[in-house]
Amino acid sequence: MTKFNAEIKNLTEEERAILEATKEMGTEAWIQAYREIRLVCQFNYDVNKNRFVLNTDPRYVKKVEVSPQLAYILGFNNTEFMQAENKASFMPDMSGGVSSFHVYTPDLIEPMMIGDVTAPVLRIVTIRGNPDQMVEEQFFAIQYHKLLSKEVSEILIEIRTNSGSLMPFQYGTSDQIPAGAIVKFPHCMVVNLDPSTSHGSHWVCIYCASPLHLEYYDSLGMWPPPSVHISANSSACGRHVIFFLYCRCVGMAFEKIVSFLHFGKQQPDTLRGAGVGAVFRSLMRYLLPIGKQIGSAIGRQGMESGNRVLTNVLEGKDLKESLVSEIPPTNVSVVRSFFRQVLPLATITQESPYLFRLYSDNLWTDLSRIYLYLELSIEKPGANDKWVAIDDADTSVSAIQGIGQTFVQQLKVTVGNTEVYDSGNLYPFKAYITNELSFPINAKKNFLGSTGYYHTVNQDDSTDEGFKERCKIFKGGKNAQFLSRLDFDLGNQELYLLNNLDLLFTIYKAKDVFLLQTLKANDSTKYRLTVHDVKIYAKMVEVQPSLNMSLYKTLEKQPATYAVRKTEIKSSFISVGRYEFEYNVFSATIPRRVTIALVGNSAFHGDYKLSPFMFEPFDLREISVHAGGVVYPAVPYKLNFSKDHFVSAFVDMYEALGMANSERSFDISMAQFKKGCGFELLRSGTTNVRATFNSPIPLGGVEMIVLGEFDQMIMVDYNRHIVTDSKLG
Repeated sequence: MTKFNAEIKNLTEEERAILEATKEMGTEAWIQAYREIRLVCQFNYDVNKNRFVLNTDPRYVKKVEVSPQLAYILGFNNTEFMQAENKASFMPDMSGGVSSFHVYTPDLIEPMMIGDVTAPVLRIVTIRGNPDQMVEEQFFAIQYHKLLSKEVSEILIEIRTNSGSLMPFQYGTSDQIPAGAIVKFPHCMVVNLDPSTSHGSHWVCIYCASPLHLEYYDSLGMWPPPSVHISANSSACGRHVIFFLYCRCVGMAFEKIVSFLHFGKQQPDTLRGAGVGAVFRSLMRYLLPIGKQIGSAIGRQGMESGNRVLTNVLEGKDLKESLVSEIPPTNVSVVRSFFRQVLPLATITQESPYLFRLYSDNLWTDLSRIYLYLELSIEKPGANDKWVAIDDADTSVSAIQGIGQTFVQQLKVTVGNTEVYDSGNLYPFKAYITNELSFPINAKKNFLGSTGYYHTVNQDDSTDEGFKERCKIFKGGKNAQFLSRLDFDLGNQELYLLNNLDLLFTIYKAKDVFLLQTLKANDSTKYRLTVHDVKIYAKMVEVQPSLNMSLYKTLEKQPATYAVRKTEIKSSFISVGRYEFEYNVFSATIPRRVTIALVGNSAFHGDYKLSPFMFEPFDLREISVHAGGVVYPAVPYKLNFSKDHFVSAFVDMYEALGMANSERSFDISMAQFKKGCGFELLRSGTTNVRATFNSPIPLGGVEMIVLGEFDQMIMVDYNRHIVTDSKLG
């Protein structure tokens, strides 16, 4: 008890008050808990979930409080914790929320717009690297700023965080001598002996190698340098200070630096001597061993580049040219990019259209990364005319190929108040043809699975492996998820869409009889495809404010232009019994290339028993296109699919896509071309299609689908007015 009384006497007044309030737990138990407080309040890190967890023992700990900054770094929402287990909501951010810093130059450049404020920002720099790591950055992208004065005698730089506060540095150059204990060594500091900027101010530096080792350098040679390195009226003191600290930080001894400055200089007030190369030659014996020592820390590639730069300088080459040739350009135009979730404007129902709007803001849009998310299931009529999910007995019902994309019957895209794309009601055929003719088999069997695509060899065959896999997606009434890129003209080019533009997507759903397929012979059930969720994910890009300003000035002189491959898809019915057919497809502009496919009329309009993508030759004999008096192909085809005479058309299909005689392929074999995947591609333009058949068109008729590709230019001016080349003149 004597030890307990002694410990009680050593307690503070606050601790005594806590002890008085918790007497019921016993003095001995309280002191034991006081001793082991670190064991009942622990921060643990879950490696698998990448989250921190705060565990406390409620018998001893009533509440834990942390600072807001620590809570942010560890990923917690709150700063007070009273539960036994408290899990962080977010991943830890060891940077403390400071991912970039702003370089300000007051009284040097004109302020520019940053968000809703104006500020003289010279550049925004992204922070990278590990703590205590020296990071070098080369900026090759030129940024132009208007100067406030024609003559600049000095440049004041302020480095601030995103919130506008001065950037806190752990150590380095400072305007004030640190008052607290310095825990990082070595520590250096540049000091101006005269607080004014008038003639006579003088710069010196202090280098702390360890808590017991302090070095002071003064280029005037007061103490302890043995000689004067500059004249009394020289303004080179700052240059000498920086040179001294650089050499000291890379490992040169104090005496060696002073000796070099005293004996190696030809003029008292300069460090140039015989040029930069002379300085490097004098320091080479120091730099190379140091470079080899730090090579393991900065990486092999960086070390090799550094050695090559030093070698080039020693050989007399220009230092700037050596750096440009060795250091790759750094992309500093994009601050960040992310995917934004866009919900439909109205409540989700089974009736389309579904409208999605991206409201205008200061972010740019990557139109090539617009994804449609769908959550679907298959239902059938149940008791009392209510729809119920299919069960395990419904083993031979599935969605059509690539349902994530072919779900859409029609897609409209409006930018600003201008409609820039309308697919018409044949969007499923465009999406299917694009996938079949663009991706190799490994992409079709892997990545395209996210769209509901499973490679099919035999269409309308219940034993086909692709059909079986599509049946498994919805088996037992499961909800299936799909994520597919929206296929529209402006989204098939890589340029970002300008900011401050509204985007409106209008999506119409295809009919259930078109979207679903059941190959069980006696199954006459009228299934439906139920929509549970639909949304859009759009990739947004934030660019540097200075780049925005530069682009605004450019837009005042000329509009932004987007080169687009415009597509149009049309169809025409070929009636029963015909041997010849002529279709005037495009009357205004000659396309670059056309793709032609033939499909049965019943499948084209939707039939539970037929795939809409069963493209057949229908005993085609000849097909040609006529444009401006020119016939394509130049040598007419002599086709007879029943006798396997179609090799010319098959090879031309690969030639038109630029995949003939190469390793590239979209993996359509001659057997598939004959039955189920027959396309005719012609690289040159057309206005008129003519086809001749060996046999009459069968009962029900045939639909000819023609996909044309055109060159188009879309322009956006400073006021965000949109003009296409079809509207010019």
